[in-house]
Amino acid sequence: TVPGASFTIVKVYPRYRFPSRYPDRSLASF
Repeated sequence: TVPGASFTIVKVYPRYRFPSRYPDRSLASF
């Protein structure tokens, strides 16, 4: 799998996939 794919998934599924524990800032780490 390509790392970039995971990053795209994060953009498609923001807080919906990750609870409040992982805000947008945490997603940026991915």
